[in-house]
Amino acid sequence: MKNITKLLLAFLLSYPFVSNAQMDSKLVSLTIPKKLKEYANAVIRKNDIVVEIDDVDQVTITKDRIVTVFGEMGMNYVNAYQHYSDSWKIKDMEVVIYDALGKEITKVKERDFRDASTVAGGTLYADDRIKYLEYTPRSYPLTVHYTSKVVAKSTAFLPQWVPLEDFYCSTESSSIKVINTGQIPLKFKEMNFEGFGVKKTGELQYEAVNLPALKNEAFRPNFKDYAPRVKFAMKNFVMEGVPGVNNDWSDFGKWMYTDLLADTQELPETVRSEIIALTSNATTAIEKAKIIYQYVQDRSRYISVQVGIGGWKPIDASIVHKMAYGDCKGLTNYTMSLLQAVGIESHYAAIYGGSTKYSMDAGFSMTEGNHVILYLPELAGEKDYWLECTSKNAPFGFMGDFTDDRDALVITPSGGKLMHTTTYPTNENLQITTGNFKINKEGNVTGRIIMSTEGVQYAWRSDMGLQNALDLKKNYLKFWNHLNGLSVIEASTVTNKEIPQFEETVELQIQNYGSKSGDLLIFQPNILNRHDNEPPMYEDRKFDIEIDRGYIDEDHYVIELEEGLSVDALPKPVYLETKFGNYSLVFTAGDHASILVDRKVEMFAGLYDKSTYSDFREFKSNIVISDASRGVLKIKQ
Repeated sequence: MKNITKLLLAFLLSYPFVSNAQMDSKLVSLTIPKKLKEYANAVIRKNDIVVEIDDVDQVTITKDRIVTVFGEMGMNYVNAYQHYSDSWKIKDMEVVIYDALGKEITKVKERDFRDASTVAGGTLYADDRIKYLEYTPRSYPLTVHYTSKVVAKSTAFLPQWVPLEDFYCSTESSSIKVINTGQIPLKFKEMNFEGFGVKKTGELQYEAVNLPALKNEAFRPNFKDYAPRVKFAMKNFVMEGVPGVNNDWSDFGKWMYTDLLADTQELPETVRSEIIALTSNATTAIEKAKIIYQYVQDRSRYISVQVGIGGWKPIDASIVHKMAYGDCKGLTNYTMSLLQAVGIESHYAAIYGGSTKYSMDAGFSMTEGNHVILYLPELAGEKDYWLECTSKNAPFGFMGDFTDDRDALVITPSGGKLMHTTTYPTNENLQITTGNFKINKEGNVTGRIIMSTEGVQYAWRSDMGLQNALDLKKNYLKFWNHLNGLSVIEASTVTNKEIPQFEETVELQIQNYGSKSGDLLIFQPNILNRHDNEPPMYEDRKFDIEIDRGYIDEDHYVIELEEGLSVDALPKPVYLETKFGNYSLVFTAGDHASILVDRKVEMFAGLYDKSTYSDFREFKSNIVISDASRGVLKIKQ
């Protein structure tokens, strides 16, 4: 078989449709090693990056990238695009697309790339743009050869090298070479090399070959935490003509304060007087801060504004006030200026926002983060508070799951420092459900429940309070989608921002919930909240287990039986205690033709060794089985 493949490849490379005998074999999909095809939607055949640092404000970045794509999902890995602006000039950009045999299908010149704003809908205006390949294949596999050359005058952002780019994408060859002809002070950090065969071939030169694709796994850590990479940053840099120093986070933070923030915080005297008057009756700093936060929420709205120094400099606080809008930078800076007017200390803080927790790297300072929040240290001598200034509804000091439990860069006049945002422990992330149900001899159920959520679970549910009655009812049908005959009769919500706590009251009906069998009615007494997905099985688990947020769910309700019904059999009590969490489910026959249901799920946040995955899966699977357990009622004829 190997000999046949070699002969076929030799034939292909010499076939007349090939323009010359030196066609790169990486343009032919047949040349991909078998182990690189396994689990792969695409293969990075070659990804060579050369970074030439000529001066503190002159960097040239050249890319030569070949990607073979096996199907529609693989097109996500082509990455034939380039950001540009007044300080990032595209000198060359081209794509050539080949079929499975290496025959050219089409060539795309720079003028034919799609040109768009860097930030999509919701952006008021932006000075950064992007050119990207827009191509719909007729068949697969195909190979995309992308080349580009960019000259950057803004040097705060250097390419990172990530030889293994994502799940389901293998790498045949990847390299980076940094040529520091300007002898600019430079720093770098190597991460997660072990087990990937990455080679350092020069002082600032790396390569990796034949990295097989990784399959995604449930309950795994962040991909960035284990994929190999090298970060680079210049200790002296320029951003949009403004020089900066970046030896450490302190330097970098001081530069941000001095050159990005200091001249943006002035407010008109009329605004200062308004805020002072508004807070005049408040007796504590925290009362004043809450009044100001509500003031910002009431009169301002979020609109992305990607201009200024590399999209990092906020627009002036006075402009935000006048226009009553801003992005995360502008609204945070504006709130900080209002607090300053009444003598409350606060600090601008850069952070990675997202439901997946990702911290600034304590050991390597660079231009990082995608969001900005506000830090209030020891407010009124009590505790630290963090404010999300883009939300019109977030409670004062509540982070939710977008910015919780991660390191942020706090910017002060004396420099930057990394500080950890609010962490919500397991016992604060609550969902407590209480209620009463009635079941009749036909198996139909009616009921009324109250569900209360706090902590991170508040963040997961509280947006329901913004929905109209129709959308609210539709959401409950999705939330309890295991109930086929569900009808939501009435639903209402109440938000208490002081705790914060979100309370939902729902009246419902479930047709044919129980099924008759002679004089018996079979039904599932755990009506509402269930785990219904077992974790997948893995023959050879590759990654450790991560439960990123702990939580507690409790359900306590009564099921009243219609006259003529009695309990025949109920599932036995279940108690599970593991290192990952605890679970209990108890059904008790009441004194007055009723069933008492008590259920509790407690999951513990943490990182667990992959060798324990079978135990973890067994725990979760037992919850699924127990939640779906059946009871039997006797029907009196």
